[in-house]
Amino acid sequence: MRIKQLDIQAFGPFGGFESIDFKQINKKQLFLITGNTGAGKTTIFDSVCFALYGKTSGSQRNEPENLRSHFAIEELDTYVRLIFEVNKETYEIKRYPKQQRYSKRTKGYVSKNQTIEFKSLNQPTGILTKIQEVDQKILEVIGLTYEQFRQIVMLPQGEFQKLLTSKSDDKTEIFRKIFQTESFEEFQNRLFEKRNNAFKQIEKDINQLELIKKQLSSSSEPLSLLLDNEAVSYEDMIKELDSYLQKQQVALQIKKDALKEEEVLLNQARQSYQYNEQQNKYLDEQATLKQQKHSLESQSQFIESLKIELDQYEQTRAHVITYQDYVNSNEEINRLNIMVEALHKQLSEAKQAFLQAEEAQKAVTTLEKERDNQRNIESDLKRELQKLKDLKNDEAEFTRFNDELEQLEKQSLELNKDVALKKKSQQALEETIKTSELKIKQIGPLYQTIETETNEQKKLEELSQIYDTYIKEKESYSQLLSKLDIEDKTFKETRTIYETTKQAYHHSLVDVLRKELVDNEPCPVCGSTNHPQKALTKERSFPTKEEVMKAESIYLESLKQKERLETSLNEKRDVILALELKLPNEKESISNDLEIKKAHVNKIKQEITNLEHLRETIENQNRAVKSLLNQIESINHSVHQNELLKAKSQEKIRKQNELILKYQNELKNKDDQMVVLELNTIDEQIKQIEQTIKTLNEDHRKKELIYKEVELNLSNTKKRAEEQQTKNKQSKRVLDSFLERKQMSLETFKQILSTKDIKEKQQKVNEYTKKEIELQTSLNKLMSLITIDQKVDLETLKESLFSLEQSFKHNQVAIQNEGFYLEETAKRVVEFKTTYDSYIAYGKTFERIKRLSDLSRGLTYNKVSFERYVLSYFFDQILRKANLKLAFMTSNRYYLKRKEDKSRGNQTSGLDLQIYDRNTTRVRDVETLSGGETFKASLCLALGLAEVIKETSGGIEMDTMFIDEGFGTLDQESLDQAIDVLMNLNEEGRIVGLISHVGDLKSVIETQIEIEVSKTGSTIRKED
Repeated sequence: MRIKQLDIQAFGPFGGFESIDFKQINKKQLFLITGNTGAGKTTIFDSVCFALYGKTSGSQRNEPENLRSHFAIEELDTYVRLIFEVNKETYEIKRYPKQQRYSKRTKGYVSKNQTIEFKSLNQPTGILTKIQEVDQKILEVIGLTYEQFRQIVMLPQGEFQKLLTSKSDDKTEIFRKIFQTESFEEFQNRLFEKRNNAFKQIEKDINQLELIKKQLSSSSEPLSLLLDNEAVSYEDMIKELDSYLQKQQVALQIKKDALKEEEVLLNQARQSYQYNEQQNKYLDEQATLKQQKHSLESQSQFIESLKIELDQYEQTRAHVITYQDYVNSNEEINRLNIMVEALHKQLSEAKQAFLQAEEAQKAVTTLEKERDNQRNIESDLKRELQKLKDLKNDEAEFTRFNDELEQLEKQSLELNKDVALKKKSQQALEETIKTSELKIKQIGPLYQTIETETNEQKKLEELSQIYDTYIKEKESYSQLLSKLDIEDKTFKETRTIYETTKQAYHHSLVDVLRKELVDNEPCPVCGSTNHPQKALTKERSFPTKEEVMKAESIYLESLKQKERLETSLNEKRDVILALELKLPNEKESISNDLEIKKAHVNKIKQEITNLEHLRETIENQNRAVKSLLNQIESINHSVHQNELLKAKSQEKIRKQNELILKYQNELKNKDDQMVVLELNTIDEQIKQIEQTIKTLNEDHRKKELIYKEVELNLSNTKKRAEEQQTKNKQSKRVLDSFLERKQMSLETFKQILSTKDIKEKQQKVNEYTKKEIELQTSLNKLMSLITIDQKVDLETLKESLFSLEQSFKHNQVAIQNEGFYLEETAKRVVEFKTTYDSYIAYGKTFERIKRLSDLSRGLTYNKVSFERYVLSYFFDQILRKANLKLAFMTSNRYYLKRKEDKSRGNQTSGLDLQIYDRNTTRVRDVETLSGGETFKASLCLALGLAEVIKETSGGIEMDTMFIDEGFGTLDQESLDQAIDVLMNLNEEGRIVGLISHVGDLKSVIETQIEIEVSKTGSTIRKED
C-alpha cells in the first residue's frame, strides 16, 4: 500500500482544509513530521487510520465528538479523504465522522451520522456508500485488520515499546489480535471443557454406584454384608453380585418346578370334583325324564283315536278344492248370465243417446261462424276505443306543452334580471381590487427590509449563544486548571517515588553483580578484570522488581491523568480562543441589541402580515370576480338554452293541435263509454256461443265413450261365461270320480268337511309325538354319558379341593414375590454394571483429555500453552528479523532472545524477552536497558513484527510506514544508527514518515511537513 494524497477538513486541531501530496514526498521516501507539542502531528496518523478503518491510531481519541475541530466554522463539514495505491490500482476513500452540525431550520445543533464514499479510480464501476460494505472492501484490498495495520504502518506514540517489556500474557493478547490465533485458544478451552465434562460424568457415575449399593444393601442382609464392606472393590462386588443372583435364580427355579407339580395335582382334583358333580346331575336328570315318559304313555289310546279321525279328514280334504271350484263356477255362471242381459239393455240405450248427440253436433258449425263475426266486430270497437284514449292523451300533452311554454317565458325574465345584478356586483369588486393593489405595492421594500433585519437578528442570536457557551467554557477552564494543579502535585510525588524506587532497584542489581565479581575474571557489564570496589561495606535493603513495577504503574497512571487533563485544558483553551475570535469587543451589549432588533423585526413582520392578509383578500376578490363572470356566462348560456326550449315547445303545440283535429274527424264525436258498453255486450255473446259449442262437443264425446265401453263389457262378459262353463264341467267330472271310488254320497262328503276342531286335534297329536321323541332322545343321551351306578358324596371332595387350592395360592404368591425381588435386584445389578462401565470408560477418557488439556494450557513441565507455542513460532521469526537491525543499531552488542526458563508455580510462559549482551556474554532482563537502548530495541522489534505480518498476510506490500516519537531518548550515535536503519527501509522502496520535534532530525531529513499552531487552529506547511 502506498499513500498518494491526504485531505483533512475540520479534523482535530485543523480548523480548515489541509492537504498533503505524498506523490512528491514519495520521491524522497523519508520525511519528517514536526511541530510543537499539541500541534497535531499525531493527527496525521489518526486521519489516515480513521479514513481506512473509522478508528484513530490511539484508543483515547476514538470518540466521534473528539474528531471535529473546535476551530472549524459552522459551514464546514468534518471529513478525511485518502487516495492510496495497492497493486498498481488507485483507490479513493472519503469518510465523515459522526458530528454535531448547526441546523438553520431548527435553530440548534443536530447529530449527523457517519457517512462514507469508496471507489476505484482505475475502474469507476460504482461508489460504495454503506459502512459495512466499505470496511469489508478495505480488508479485501489492503489485506490487514485494524490491529495489524497499527503494527505495520502506524507505530503509535509510546505504544510500540510495550511489546518489548510486556509479559507473556500481554504479548499473547497483542499477537492474538495480529496473527488471529483465537482458534487455538478456543481449541484449548474446548479441551478444558471436555475434561471438566468427563470429570463431572465420573462424579455422577460414582454417586450412582453408591446409590445402587445403598438400594441393594437395604433389600437383603447377605447383600448388605457384601456391599457395606469398604475393602471390596467395585469389580469384586460385580462378581459377587452375579454369583448371588445365579444361586438365588437356581433356588427359585426349584420352587417353581415344585409349584408346577402341585398345580398338576390341583387341576386333577378340580377335574375329579367337576366330573363327579356332573355325573350326579345326570342321574337326577335321568330320574326326572323317566317319570315324564311314564306320564306320557298313559295318553296313548286317546291319541290313536285322534290319528284315525285326522286320517279320514285328510283323505276327504284332498278333494275340497275340486268341490269348491265346482260350487264357485256354478255361482259365477249364474252371475254372468244376469250381467249379459243387463249389458244388452245398456247397449241399446247408449246407442240411442249417441245418435242423438251426433244430430245435435251439426249446429256447432253455424255457432262457430257467428262467433267469428262477433270477434271481428269486437276488434273494430277496440281500435276505436284506443283512438279515443290517444285523443285524450294528446289533449293532455297539448295542455302540458302550453304550461311548459309559460314556465319558460317566466324563467327568461328571471335570468335577465340575475344577469343585470351580477354585472353590477362585478363592477363594484373591480373598483375595490384596484384600490387594494395600490397598497400591496408597498410589500416589496418591506420584505427586503425584513430579510436584512432577520439576518442581523440571527447573527445576534448566534453571538448570544456563542457568548453563553464562552461563559460556560471559561468556568469549565477554571475548574480544569484547579484539577491540573492538584494532579501536577500528585504526578511529581509519584515520579519522585518511582525514580527513587527504580534507582534503588538498579543499585540492587549492581550489588548483585558486585557479589558475583571474581578477581581476574571480566565484569559482565564493563569487561574489566580489576575490581577495586568489589566489597560491600554493609547489607542494604532494596525494593523488589514488583515494587518498581507497581511504582511505575502508579507513576504512568498519574502521567496519563495529567496528560489527559493537559489535553482537555488545551482543547478548552483552544475553544475559548476560537469563541473570543467570533465575539465582538463589547460582549455585554449583545443581549440588549438582540431585544431591540427583535422588537423592530416583529413590527415589520406585523406590517407584512397585514399586507399579506390584504393580498389574500384581493385574491379572494379576484376569485369572486372570476366566479361572477362564470355565473354570468352560465346564465347567458341558460337564457340561450331557454329560447331554444321555447321554440321546441311551440313546434310541439302546433303538431299536437293538428293530431287532435285529425282524431276528432275520424271518431265523429263518439263517446268512449258507449264503445266500452258495446264491447262488453259483444264479449258476453262470444262467451255464450263458445260455451254452447263446448257443451255440445263434450256431450258427444261422453256418449260415444259410453257406447263403446258398454259394447266392450258385453263382449268380455260373454267370454268369461263360456270359460266358467268349461271349468264347471271339469270339476264335476273329477268330484264324481272320487265319490264313486270311495262309495260316498255327496252329503257324506259335505258332513266330513264340516268337522270342527281339526287344528286343535292335529296340534295335540303333534305335541304328543314331539314330546315322546324328545324324552326318548334325552334318555338315550344320558345313558351314554352316565358312568356310575349311584351318586357320589361331593362335600368330602370339596373340602379336599379347598385345602389344595389354599396351599397352591400361598406357595404361588411367595414365589412371585421372590421372583419380583430377584428381577428388581437383577435390574439394579445391570444398572450397577452399566454405570461401572461408564465410570471406567470416562476415567480413561478423562485421563487422556486431561493430559491433552494440561499440555495445551501450558500446565506441563515446559509451562507453554498450545496457542503460545504457535505464537512463539511467529515471535522467533520476529526476533530473527529484529536482531538483524538491532545488531546494526548497537554495533553488534545486543541480541534479543526468548526466555527459556520455566515460570514459577502454574504461571505459563514462553513469550518473555531477555537481552543478551555480547560485551558481558551474559543474559539479563530487557528492563535493565537504558531509555535509548529500550527505544532502539523496541523500534527493531516493531520493524521485525511489521515484516513478519507482511509475510504472513500473503506478502502484502506495505510501502508506507509512520513512526511516532521516541527519538529524543537517543544519543547522537544511536540516532545516526536509527536513521541508517530507517534509510535501509527507504532503500527497499518503503516510504517512512517520522513524527518528532528532535532538532537533529530536522538537519538530517530534507523533506519535512511542519505543523504550525495559531489562534484559528493548526495548518500544514511542507518544506523540501
